[in-house]
Amino acid sequence: MITEQNHNTKKKTDKLTVISSICLVIILCSILVVSVIVHYTTLIPNAFVRQETLGGIWGCLLVYEHDNNDELPPLDKWCDELIKKANAHPRMFAMDDQVYKTCGYALNKNLQNLKFPQIPDDMVVVFEARGEWNLVGGPELLGTRKPVLKRYGVIFGNGDQKFIKKEEFGTLRWEP
Repeated sequence: MITEQNHNTKKKTDKLTVISSICLVIILCSILVVSVIVHYTTLIPNAFVRQETLGGIWGCLLVYEHDNNDELPPLDKWCDELIKKANAHPRMFAMDDQVYKTCGYALNKNLQNLKFPQIPDDMVVVFEARGEWNLVGGPELLGTRKPVLKRYGVIFGNGDQKFIKKEEFGTLRWEP
């Protein structure tokens, strides 16, 4: 009788161990699923915000161009000029809420001395980057800002906005 009782106790202990292990696996899988969902539910809205911001910057460039005889803003103060003359909101350019300190977008340095109609349709005009206010540069700045869904926002000369992968940087047109 003692051995039968020991055997029954061992069976119950084994069942509890199996049930506990299954519960632990379910809990860990649930945590993994929730963390993936949380990760992507924050990334996707962020991508939409960046898309809207790119569109806003393009719109402000068009307003500036219209009011200034097809000219682009001076490269060394392009953000300030769009704020002053095209009603852009300073937060549009800001990175990490540091308005007038860090910029999340850059103007292509090769736009110097070009008028709007001279910009080729496939040339990079504005792109996501990270640096000082009124940021200007070229491909060396791509990738300095954290990507959304492994892509970076770019505006081309015809106003098209695309999110591109880092591997595609070399295919972009930077000069007229």
